Amino acid sequence: MSFQNRRPSSRRDRRRQKNSRRETAQGLDKTFLLIVGAFVLLVLLFLAVFAYFRA
Repeated sequence: MSFQNRRPSSRRDRRRQKNSRRETAQGLDKTFLLIVGAFVLLVLLFLAVFAYFRA
């Protein structure tokens, strides 16, 4: 992935991006689920450590 592909420079690139918006949305969903899952695991770990030190 290069810097040129990341930024739409011409109308043709913008149109191509608009057509592939569904794929990028799916990728964003995957990364969002990954981040939420990691966050939930982190919170559960924090609660477990907190309960362990509290007891």
